[in-house]
Amino acid sequence: FTNERCQMVLREANQIHGGYAQVYEFDQQLWYRRAAAWSMRLGTSAEHRRTVARALDLP
Repeated sequence: FTNERCQMVLREANQIHGGYAQVYEFDQQLWYRRAAAWSMRLGTSAEHRRTVARALDLP
């Protein structure tokens, strides 16, 4: 859930800041790339939900 919210907030911030958000002097682009890397490295929300469901013996 946190992963999804983080990416949603960053997409909204990109809309608010426009093209300036993607300029390398502005940290917005850094956080956008970090959030994508975190999702790839740590797993998506769906993967975490499946892991928790398996641990709780849920279908």
